[in-house]
Amino acid sequence: MERLVGYRRAILVDALQEGRVPGAVTCRPLHELAGSPAAHLDSSHDASLEAALAAGEALGAALPSDITVVGVEVREVDTFSDHLSPAVEAAVPAAADAVAALLLPPGTGTAPARL
Repeated sequence: MERLVGYRRAILVDALQEGRVPGAVTCRPLHELAGSPAAHLDSSHDASLEAALAAGEALGAALPSDITVVGVEVREVDTFSDHLSPAVEAAVPAAADAVAALLLPPGTGTAPARL
């Protein structure tokens, strides 16, 4: 949450587990993901992004009103490695295209064809 303070807009790129085909890329506002449990929490000291943002707002932090999530569907999040799964690796160009499209000024580009 603290890395978002002072920005009006943010793009987050992360792994998602929503039951889609591994490697599927989605792009949508953070509020559409609200309520999804954070399956990777390791202790009571961890908090979901939703909870962290709510706490920051309650404390008066200047947080972005526009947060978009570019998510790549993954099969599992409990196995750590320095390599991506083949499905996620294949999705990197589409996820990068989605981020690039979000960075373009409105009306200057189109959504990437691979999404």
